[in-house]
Formats: sequence, structure tokens, C-alpha cells
Amino acid sequence: MQVINIEFYVLKIRRLAAKHQQGTGIVEIKKEVDVVFKEMKQKHRKSEHIYLWAELIPALNNYLAKTATPEWHSVLRYAITVCKRRLNTSKRSIPIFLGRIVK
Repeated sequence: MQVINIEFYVLKIRRLAAKHQQGTGIVEIKKEVDVVFKEMKQKHRKSEHIYLWAELIPALNNYLAKTATPEWHSVLRYAITVCKRRLNTSKRSIPIFLGRIVK
């Protein structure tokens, strides 16, 4: 498995959150978040998807400060929700990962 730089994708999501704070609409930002995830999914092998989604969730959670603006929270929460959904989908599509059954 190649080394995957999760922070690269976290930074992209954080930039989109900042863009939303500056006034860009949430619908447009959500579409851009989806594009980031689509690019990430296409770039990596299917066997790496569980790792990607599982690592992104806590990495994004690290940037959910209590003092952050509602705009920041809405983008990061959306991204985390998408990651959780895709993680569950990946677990169902690849029942055996790294030699163990994923439940």
C-alpha cells in the first residue's frame, strides 16, 4: 500500500470551510467537498478506501473547535457525515480488509 497523505485532503476541506466563512453558499461548498472526495476515491485503489475514510473522520474532528463559527462547523460536519457513509459502504463492499473481517 502506498503512503496516503490524509492531511492533504483535510487541508482542502478546511480551505472550503474558510471559503464558506467568507460568504460562499453552502450548496456550492458541499458540491466542492463532494468533488474533493470523488478525486480522492478515483486516485486510490478500492482496497485503500476503508483506510481513507477511517483516517479522515478523526482528522476532520480535530478541527471542530467549540469556538469555531457555524459556517465552519457546517462544512466539517458535512464532510464527516460523508466520510462515515462512505466508510460504511466500503466495509460492505470489501468484507475482508487486511486479513480480518470488518464489521
